[in-house]
Amino acid sequence: EEDDEEAKEEEDEGPTFGKDGRPQGPTPSFEVVDEVSTGSVMEVNGVQVYSAGKAGGAAGILVVSDFWGWHSGRVRVIADYLAKAMNALTVVPRLLDTPCFEGGTEGDGLPAGFDRAGRQKEFRSWMMKYVWQKFKSKIDAACVHLRAGGAKRIAGVGFSFGAWAVCRASEMVGEFVCSVLMYPSVHLMEELMDGSHIRLAGKLRGPVLFMPAKDDPGMYGPDGDMVATVRQK
Repeated sequence: EEDDEEAKEEEDEGPTFGKDGRPQGPTPSFEVVDEVSTGSVMEVNGVQVYSAGKAGGAAGILVVSDFWGWHSGRVRVIADYLAKAMNALTVVPRLLDTPCFEGGTEGDGLPAGFDRAGRQKEFRSWMMKYVWQKFKSKIDAACVHLRAGGAKRIAGVGFSFGAWAVCRASEMVGEFVCSVLMYPSVHLMEELMDGSHIRLAGKLRGPVLFMPAKDDPGMYGPDGDMVATVRQK
């Protein structure tokens, strides 16, 4: 019990950082007291992004949301948390806005309450309007923002559609060092783009943490082909 209390006290004090800016000790727990984001919305090379954290550190984190866009759920609060806990500059780009679907969520992605399962045909028709080049320039702009803020190493955190975007970013951005893929839709997006999720898995840089939901395909599980491909790199 005393050990638990000491660990809790250390956690409450907030993260500590070494001389190189890397986090030291236990990672603070993610607790949402309120859902008011603390970062800023800005434009980088014509691309709208949300950014949190201070420039000047060596770490940058590309955070990409799901099909509901750059202000869905808690994505901005998560970007705020990562900026503080990792002593990093974080960026959430607006990717699904050309076009968004029925106004989207703050002009990006799907609108709140969209029934993706019930409107699957409409969803796929909308996504078929996109090609990789539409996303590439926006991801480039997000990484330009991180580099301008001093980032020498970049990590990716992606949710569903965002997990695919992070994989593509890992393939093309030399500073990428690791990725976290939550309830990934890599296979779906590669199918829509006439690509291969296995080829993409083989291009990922650094360690990869897969965090599939219980109803996600087995390819993202311990014995799945995505995981096996990453292990073989």
